[in-house]
Formats: sequence, structure tokens, C-alpha cells
Amino acid sequence: MAKAAVILAGGLGTRLRPLTYTTPKPLLPVVNRPMILRLMDTFPEDVTTVVIAVSYMAERIQEFFAKNDCGREVIVVNEEAPLGTGGAIKNVGEYLTDSFFVFNADNFSSINLQEMERFHAKHGGIGTIALWEVENPEPYGVVKLGENTRILAFKEKPKLSEAPSKKINAGMYIFNKKILDFIPEGEVSLERTVFPSIIGQGLYGFEFHGYWIDCGKPKEFLDTNRFLLSRGLGKIESPIEGYLLEPVAVGKGMTGRGYTLGPNTCIGNNCTIGEGSIIANSVIFDNVVVGKNVQIDRSIIGNGVKISSGNVITDRVVGDGEQI
Repeated sequence: MAKAAVILAGGLGTRLRPLTYTTPKPLLPVVNRPMILRLMDTFPEDVTTVVIAVSYMAERIQEFFAKNDCGREVIVVNEEAPLGTGGAIKNVGEYLTDSFFVFNADNFSSINLQEMERFHAKHGGIGTIALWEVENPEPYGVVKLGENTRILAFKEKPKLSEAPSKKINAGMYIFNKKILDFIPEGEVSLERTVFPSIIGQGLYGFEFHGYWIDCGKPKEFLDTNRFLLSRGLGKIESPIEGYLLEPVAVGKGMTGRGYTLGPNTCIGNNCTIGEGSIIANSVIFDNVVVGKNVQIDRSIIGNGVKISSGNVITDRVVGDGEQI
């Protein structure tokens, strides 16, 4: 049965400022493709409707999907006031199917969503939470599992001594539409309010292995790009007149010669790289001009940035349009 998927994208992206002053986080490039499309690439074919819950720069996301066909119906729902993770689901209730996926916008993983669908159907509860095991569960929502993978308790960001396990909420869910009955109106936290109230309705944990990445902060954003590059997602879409140390992704329209790119580097569209420049372990957005003999390492360079010759840039996030 065809399903809907909800993408929770209501945050301001404060941890990735100044990039998110001008671009909503879901549209930031991950290996030269908007983050939200990278996420949607993983959806099962039976997800025919994607509902994006936003409260920041909603018009930018609406404009993007008006111009870009992703093969699914996309509905962008703007929140007039912040509604939290639970309130956002309640707010899009009219678009939901009998069972539906929910995703945080900035997580990437190796989860098999078809297996998760089968797991949810087999157990017959009100919801299924994807679970990932970590060494330190303190920054996350943590579950206590009982027999048959049923969740017996859910604690949001507990102290390590109070954590019931090391299995955390990975930000991916399948819910039955009945969950809307347990979400009050207004701003509601899925993690703090809704989960504790539905445990008695049958809430289950689906454990998966492989990888799970949260790319909501600069270091993690770079780690995400590096990891996905290592899995072969990078493309070279421009003629190369320099040296490449793989893995590297290069967008369309790049010009320049005598540069060194990589390893673990993404160059966006229509960039110019000067002779003698070295760019490593970094993400360069579109329309960036890099002068001669520039060194860039472990940095994120926003759209339209101009970097004059001889600069050394390390461990920095440079916002759109800056001149250095």
C-alpha cells in the first residue's frame, strides 16, 4: 500500500550558521545534491507522497520543489509558529495514510526501510522507532526494550547513569494514523510527550546496523560528505586540469588548472580554482572563486564566496557571498 512520508524540517539550522542564514538546511548540498533529496533517494517506491513540515524559509523549499521534479508528490506545509516534532505531525494529519514514515531531515543511515515496513506490519503496534546503538547515549532519546523488541520505556537525553540502554532513537519512524489521537494541539515534543503516552499502545524498536550519521553540525556535515564520498556517490562532472586525490566530487562548469583537489572534497557547480591551490577534506558550494596558491582544509565554503590568492583557510565555515 502506498504510504506517505513526513520529513521534519522545522529547525532554524542554527548549528550550521552562517550557511543557514541564506539557505534552509534541507537544501544544503551533501555530495553536490541537496540534503533533502539525498534523504528522499532512500525512500521505498511505495512512498508516493512526501510531506515536508517546515517553519523557516518555507518559501525557498516550495520554490525548489516547484522547479525540481523528484518523482513523488511533494507537499510543503509551513508552520506559522513552532510546533515541535509531535505538533508538526499533527499539523500535517490531513495528508497522512493509514501508516506513514517520519524522518528527521538531517540523518543518513544504512537502514533497510522495506524491512522496517515488514517489521512494523508484523508487530501490529501503533509505532516503530528505528534504533541505533552508541557508546554514550546521553545526547539522545534512549529506549528500554522488553521481549519481542517492545519498548518499555523512553527517556530523552538521560544522564549516563540513568540511561536504560545504549540503544537510541535514530530519528526514523513508522506510525499508524491512530497516533494523531495522542498528540495534543500546539507545540508538542514527540520524544518527551508523545512516546511516553503511547507505550501502552504497542511501540516497538527496529534495530539496524551499518552506519548512522547526523549532519546537523559543521564537523558532522563534513563527516557525512566524506563518508558518502567513500561509498562512491561522488561524480566528476567537469574536465579536470589538475590533480585529484580520491574520493572527490566535482560539479558542472568548473574551470582552472594546476590545482590539487582531495581527498574527501566536494566542489560545487561553476567554481573556479586557481593554479597551485590545494583543497582537502572540505565542501565547496556553487559559484566559488578560489585564487592562486590558496590552501583550504576541513572547511565549508558557501555559495558565491571569493577567496583571494595566498589565503590559508582551516576549520572554518564561510557564509554565502563572503570575500576573503
